[in-house]
Amino acid sequence: IRETTRILEQFAKVNLSITRNSVLESARRLRSYTAKLYDDGIEKFRDALDVIYIGKTVDNYLDFVHTEKELGSIIIDIVSNLMHFPRHLLEQAQLLNGTCKKFVDAAEMAASYSTAADSQKSNLAIELFNIPNEASVGILCSWIKVEGQRIFQCNTANKMQGLAFHEKNIEASIQFPATQYSNPQTQS
Repeated sequence: IRETTRILEQFAKVNLSITRNSVLESARRLRSYTAKLYDDGIEKFRDALDVIYIGKTVDNYLDFVHTEKELGSIIIDIVSNLMHFPRHLLEQAQLLNGTCKKFVDAAEMAASYSTAADSQKSNLAIELFNIPNEASVGILCSWIKVEGQRIFQCNTANKMQGLAFHEKNIEASIQFPATQYSNPQTQS
């Protein structure tokens, strides 16, 4: 077993309930460890098991996200770091263990305990908001560049408004029709 895999296995096995600071310290160390993809020019993460152990560790952190303010932001950083991992490792980990789906769920849960600013990274943005029960036609989410900063923004619209952004610097956009998130039994 490679040293990287052994280190990540230890992260996954640590009993985080021993001391209050151990959770945050462990999360900070994992964030730093996953931020660096290469050691001396050699790819550090080369096995799907590495990704699976990171997933188990992040899952362990979720038990504490509601009591540790900073933890949600750190989890989002870790998930953001993982998006730089080799694609084949992520695909393998997903096939073997459903790990990537777990990362998405973890980021979503962590975002509910984080500020909007902490939930936006250069390669990841999570925005939580309530969808009104009124006659909504959908949601439009966009990456917008405003004064040199990238902002992730989602808006809902009712049938009278329509969905539109007036900003000229939209980098990416996706629209979700109401049928994607509403209960089909309540639609007419």
